[in-house]
Amino acid sequence: MKFSIDLSAVPAKPAGAGRYAIALASGICGAMAVSDSALLIANSKVATFWQGLAPCAEVVASVPSNRVLRLIYEQTLFERLLNKKKVEVHHGIHYTMPEGFKGAKVVTVHDMTLLEHPEWHERSKAILFKRALVVAAKSADLLICPSNFTADKLRNLLNPRGDVVVIYHGVDQRGIGGGSGLSPRLPEKIVGIPYILFVGTIEPRKDLPTLLSAFERVGEKNKELSLVIAGQVGWKSAEVIARIEGSRLRERIFRLDYVDEATLGALYAKASAFVYPSFEEGFGLPVLEAMRSGVPVITTKGTSMAEVARGSALLFEPGNYEELTAAIQSIIDGTVSSEKLVAKGLEVSSDYTWEASVKAHLAVYRLAAERN
Repeated sequence: MKFSIDLSAVPAKPAGAGRYAIALASGICGAMAVSDSALLIANSKVATFWQGLAPCAEVVASVPSNRVLRLIYEQTLFERLLNKKKVEVHHGIHYTMPEGFKGAKVVTVHDMTLLEHPEWHERSKAILFKRALVVAAKSADLLICPSNFTADKLRNLLNPRGDVVVIYHGVDQRGIGGGSGLSPRLPEKIVGIPYILFVGTIEPRKDLPTLLSAFERVGEKNKELSLVIAGQVGWKSAEVIARIEGSRLRERIFRLDYVDEATLGALYAKASAFVYPSFEEGFGLPVLEAMRSGVPVITTKGTSMAEVARGSALLFEPGNYEELTAAIQSIIDGTVSSEKLVAKGLEVSSDYTWEASVKAHLAVYRLAAERN
């Protein structure tokens, strides 16, 4: 079987979906059968990076970096490329696919917020990817979702033609940053202080205002406690940043921007608790990473994060800062056993491996090839 994976949407500083792409590319060489061959399609600036991750694959780095040009390329030149390379199965890992390709098409749908909550995204992105979701539902042979939460929404909202398969993301069982080759290190300004941690892009759906309101209340009682926010600035972040700057506890809020794997691993390991207040995600990878790092986790009810955590996290109603305040305080004062939360989180997170995820993807490719 010859398959291709479109990696051209992965940004220079990859977050959740980008890290999924990296794990998939770096795992295929160990999961492929002898008779398999892989083609990785990337943008023109990063051929060496992807080739280093997947030395068994052929890398074609010809896709423009600009989003609009990339999508135009996908619908005009992809078909010719895939046919020339005799590809049997193509995997679009970020909602889209070359619509004219006659081989089997597999598409990953990360979440349905582009359809349900376009206000959480850039207007151009919402328009482009809403159409992509509809097309994928009508035309893809198989669709991959990272959670049952997302898969159920996809089935209910778009009634896709192809089967929907749930394949969970994984986590490095050695701990975050364990394979980076760098020594774990905390930024100097937070060494030795107790802190609550958030990891993720600063954008509307992460609901950082609720976390800030809860921290201000917990922080009034716990004078040594700080809040660390690690993540790059995303779309529509100005209000959140202004809220941070205007907080009465501003001197105890540390915004770190994007951090490398080693720093991320150290941040998780030293946190008093990890809070992920997002309204909705397709999977919520930072929750799994925090669980694997031995940190008590607090996240939102009725979400994919609650599904992934499987009873190992404290849950609060999305947007309810009073419930979040109580959850954080219960960990700080010991009302809830951090040891039990951590033990359960370590147990649950051991079930999520990238090796299993990659093997499941290869199985989907084979199924798609057989059906086509």
